[in-house]
Amino acid sequence: MARFKPIPYSQQELKELLDYNAETGILSWRKSWRRRVAGAEAGYYGLNYKYVGLKGRDYFVHRVIWKWMTGEDPQAEIDHKNGKGFDNRWCNIRKATSSQNNCNKIIQVNNTSGVKGVSRFVNNNGYERWCATIQVNGKRKQKVFPFTDEGLALASEWLDDMRKSIHDEFACGGFR
Repeated sequence: MARFKPIPYSQQELKELLDYNAETGILSWRKSWRRRVAGAEAGYYGLNYKYVGLKGRDYFVHRVIWKWMTGEDPQAEIDHKNGKGFDNRWCNIRKATSSQNNCNKIIQVNNTSGVKGVSRFVNNNGYERWCATIQVNGKRKQKVFPFTDEGLALASEWLDDMRKSIHDEFACGGFR
């Protein structure tokens, strides 16, 4: 079973149905029909992304835009470079693997160190350290640092260097 639903229209049919402004990222209806009004923005806002209803099903707007622009039904994930799921400008979306898309996530709200990938580690003797962790080809790579402000800075630098060398253009330090 496919992970993503294929868009039910060809590129030509999408271009007859919808207009897309690549500079603003707005998808709009070309003609009025049913409850749709020509020129009105197509779709609705969900929690993190925009959706549009086509043939009785909802689709991510960024995936519809990908097919509208390339003619290709995206088999992979579509990543928002700046991490903002509502920003569907053409310069902000790109094809990505699930792993690449995960690399581009922001810092989690429950992070206590303030640095993406760094957590407090306490060994059996009660000795505290900073533990920096990064995923490399499905395997975890870790390095420990002293539990000081300097140790936290060193952990952050190590992770930044690792991200740049491993994740390339998808590297994200957790902040936008």
